[in-house]
Amino acid sequence: MNHKYPQSIWAKRAPKYLNSIIKEGDKIIDAPSGNGIFSFWLKKELNEQKYLLLDIDQSSISVAKQNGFDAKVFDFSKDLYVFERQKIWLFINSLYCLDCPDDAMNIIKSNCEYLFAVFPDINSSTYRSFIKNNPKFTNPKAMSIEDTIKYVESFGFRCELKEGASYFNFHKMNKILGRFSYKANFCYFLYSLFDNLKKMVGGKPNYYFILFRNEN
Repeated sequence: MNHKYPQSIWAKRAPKYLNSIIKEGDKIIDAPSGNGIFSFWLKKELNEQKYLLLDIDQSSISVAKQNGFDAKVFDFSKDLYVFERQKIWLFINSLYCLDCPDDAMNIIKSNCEYLFAVFPDINSSTYRSFIKNNPKFTNPKAMSIEDTIKYVESFGFRCELKEGASYFNFHKMNKILGRFSYKANFCYFLYSLFDNLKKMVGGKPNYYFILFRNEN
């Protein structure tokens, strides 16, 4: 699977927050997973865990299966899939893509000990670029980071960590480096360089890592 920023950046940074709560053999649920791009890169860092990927889109699930994942088509608003309670649920930049986030949260709260999420700062240039390029994902219910945390906590979770996940406007960077997308290490190096430089000069995060503990 080709390098795709920022998922590969996030996945390489995520173990810093997950290593203390996960052990060999634990299952990680990634949903909505899309084509599995985050788990694809995360598995390179955490390869002793089992992964279950769920998404509503059949073509995305097909890609995930081609990359060796246990993956299933799943609709939060319709399916009543019974999971065993797992250690970690990944909720990667998908909250505002859901029509009924309450349905997702009610399933998630019953099926994990921890929720590891990536949420956007809706006021950032990156999020505005994303909406401009993908108007179908415009969500009038999108919330600030603070309100998003309160929303998740209303389902019985407690926020244990909030840190910047990425800083640079990757939509602009992708236009520059798109032709090199197949050179994963090269792209990762450049994205990391620009991202860290922006962080060092006091830039604000475009996306945040949020780790929640389930208190239900």
